[in-house]
Amino acid sequence: MVAYPATQLQPNVDLAQASRHLEILHGSAPGFGSLVLLGNNRHERHCFFATSDLRDADEIDESREALQDVIDARWNVYTACSTFAAVPERGRGTRADVVSVPGVWADLDVKPDTEGYFASEHALLEYMAYLPQPTLEVASGSGGRHLYWLTHERLEATDGQNLLLAWLDFLRAEAGSVTIENVHDTTRVLRLAGTVRWPKVDDAVPMPHPVELVREGPRYHASELKLLSRDVHNEALRRRAELKARRVEAEERRRHELASRGLQQTNYDRVVRIFNLQQDWAYLLESTGWTLHSDQRDGVARCRYWTRPGKSVNDGKSASTDFTASDGVVSRLMTIYSNDPALDDLRDYTSDDAIGVCSKWSYALHRIFSGDDVALLRSVVANRGRLA
Repeated sequence: MVAYPATQLQPNVDLAQASRHLEILHGSAPGFGSLVLLGNNRHERHCFFATSDLRDADEIDESREALQDVIDARWNVYTACSTFAAVPERGRGTRADVVSVPGVWADLDVKPDTEGYFASEHALLEYMAYLPQPTLEVASGSGGRHLYWLTHERLEATDGQNLLLAWLDFLRAEAGSVTIENVHDTTRVLRLAGTVRWPKVDDAVPMPHPVELVREGPRYHASELKLLSRDVHNEALRRRAELKARRVEAEERRRHELASRGLQQTNYDRVVRIFNLQQDWAYLLESTGWTLHSDQRDGVARCRYWTRPGKSVNDGKSASTDFTASDGVVSRLMTIYSNDPALDDLRDYTSDDAIGVCSKWSYALHRIFSGDDVALLRSVVANRGRLA
């Protein structure tokens, strides 16, 4: 049995780092900042404070005691990146509550067991070397980094949201085949430096680790960040418009094909809904070469993980299905992690929130029925709403 030092099992809060983080992020900002506490079993607490109340850490010992109580209780502590016009009526706050945005940011994860992500902290640091020096670099406790590029001037909510989306396209263009997740929303919360990352059940990082303020850097003018991201953002907008046009064209072709065979659109849509509800992902994936990586539907992850054809389970996760949200609703979509071009025809890029998603109907259409909608429709109807 391994014995861990008490300080490692119950790390102390570093109030100087926490205060510095909040001061750089929210100092002189209008409105209210927030701390968000996340615990086990999806427990969540919110604490809002007037930014004018931010003080030097040495002046308020009670802050250290209060934050240490939180750490001792094993809450993960986050702060909202933006400030709010008033204390939100509910929850963490919405875009409508945001009054100012400090700049742009990124949450870069190291996931050696998942395709498409940085496999090591070294690979992540190599990527960061190609980016502008961040104003704040925070080690998240799992090998990842939370980076902030803050502007000299606070941004209004709409301008801030637009710049965040452009910055996401810039980061993705620089990352190439590595996945950069979308945390580019003005209501985003990121870990507070000086606190502790507490592991979840079956976490790949099983021990608590401090969240550390690694370094500070320059601030930027908003115009500089816009210039850096402008060309790749415009290209990404063009590609998304093309994809949308292709989807519309494919939908129109399908409608004509159905009509030419005497099939009604409403009946087709009804069969698709039933199929997406009833069909089990296991049959679709296993019959086409995928392997179940792990079934964690009853665990913290609340989903099933899959490894794509041509890879072994030891190569890691390529996709997930059956995710259960906090409200108990089960997703009918597959989220694709792998960036293998062979999976491009499955990806639906209708939202930047997902790396790439695919419905059961779309998967069966492309991988089992070679794009023949009518053949898939008739097979599903013959089998009373599913394939097997």
